[in-house]
Formats: sequence, C-alpha cells, structure tokens
Amino acid sequence: PSRVLSGEGGQSGRVASGATRNKGVSCACMEGEKMRPGARYAFLILLIAGLVSFISCSKGIEMQFKEFVDAHVAKLQPLEKESNLAYWQAAISGKEADYKKYSEAQLKMEKLYTNTEEFAFVKRAKESLKLKDPRLQRTADILYLRYLGNQTDSLLLKQMIDIAAAVENRFTVYRPVIGGKEMTTNDVYRILGEEKNSARRRETWEASKGVGPIVLDSLLQLVKLRNESAKKVGFDNFYAMSLTLAEQNEDELVKLFAELDEMTREPFLAMKSGLDA
Repeated sequence: PSRVLSGEGGQSGRVASGATRNKGVSCACMEGEKMRPGARYAFLILLIAGLVSFISCSKGIEMQFKEFVDAHVAKLQPLEKESNLAYWQAAISGKEADYKKYSEAQLKMEKLYTNTEEFAFVKRAKESLKLKDPRLQRTADILYLRYLGNQTDSLLLKQMIDIAAAVENRFTVYRPVIGGKEMTTNDVYRILGEEKNSARRRETWEASKGVGPIVLDSLLQLVKLRNESAKKVGFDNFYAMSLTLAEQNEDELVKLFAELDEMTREPFLAMKSGLDA
C-alpha cells in the first residue's frame, strides 16, 4: 500500500529520470568501440530500474486497489480474530482484566483505519469509476466509510474504546436484587415472561434497570467524546455520523418510522385497551 499511496506522478518522474539516464549511458557507450564491463553493468541496472518503474506506473487503479485490499485483509484478519476472542473471554468471565485485554485488542484493530494516506487512496479508488469489478467497487465503498469514521485523534479513539468496554463490563456483571435475592439475566427474563403477579413483574423490571445509575457518568462521558470525534470528521454529532457510516438517510429513516407508527398505532391502542380492561 505504501508504494501505491506514493502517487502516480512520483512514479512517472522516476520513469522519465531513469529513461534520461539510460539514454545518457547508451550514448556514452556508443562513443567507444567497446563497452567496459563496469559500464555494461551500470547500463543493465539502470535499464532494469526503468522497466520496474514503468511497469509500476502503468498498473491500473483497479489492480492497485486489489493489491491494497489483499494486503489490508492480511493485516486485519489476525487483529480481528484477537479482538473477537478477547471479547468472548471477557463476556464469559466478566473480569475487568479481560475487558481491558479486549479494549487493547479492539484499539489495535481500529488504528488500522486511522492512516490518512490509505484513506486518501481508498477515496481516490472509490471515486475513480475505474473499478469495473462490482465486488471491488463495493469493497471500496465499505472501506471508505470504515476509514472515514476513524479519521480522528488517536487519543480520543482510545478513550472511547476504553470507556465503552468498561461500560459493557458493568452491564455484564450487574445482577439485580429482587426480594433479597440476587438474580441473573435469565432469571429476570423468566419472571417477566411467566410471572402472573403484576407487582412482582414490576419489581423485577425496575430492579433490572438498576444498572443505569452505575453507568450514567461513564455513558455521558462517552456521548461527549463520540460527539467530539464526529465533529472532527465533519459531522454535526455522533448520531449523524453513525447513520452515514451505516449508509442510512436520516430523512428516509424518520419517514419510515412515521409510516410504521401510522400503520400500527390504532391496532396497538386497541390491544392495549383490551389488556388494561
């Protein structure tokens, strides 16, 4: 990717320079009756260098992008595997140390998408209209959005990942106390789904929301950091950025939910009225 990202202009300059040097060597050799071994060797070196530069320069954007994707996947795969396994272990154990490992693994993976030069190349490939393979064009679209969301401060990125992991850790280990007994998430779901006593169901539901005050300050801090990060990338807030990165249009989304509300409001009210009677 670093060779690709150097730009075509730089390569062309080296080709032209190599061609000029080759011409100079050829003329010098033609002036004598014999080419000395050293001069012959230098001529071959310059000729090979010129050919290599010419081939690289002649490589189309589609081939460059395909090579970039292959190299990117090779770097991403082990990091993604490490992150997923770390998350699995953290979710099973609930240990703070395991969530810290997950946070570190996640950060390493996210940092792949902070490279500004690679982002510029992906953007150029995406907008070139020369990716004839529809799979490559779709890959370019997805990679562009992936890089776009991470064109922010590295320290800010680390803070967001650390706080998000810590919040998830607190959600995972939280156990509501109902009637003096600590309940698991499965216990809560069972009571809410099977219990006939409304008062007990309400007590269980409210107790399950007791994690709110525990994560409140961290969540507010995370919201602030995410909005700050989104503004650095050019969005009004994290909500607007999230919709764009998910390839969703805010106006269309609002219209869709308005239509769903209109279609389901009366049937819902009729059903609720029957339940409340």
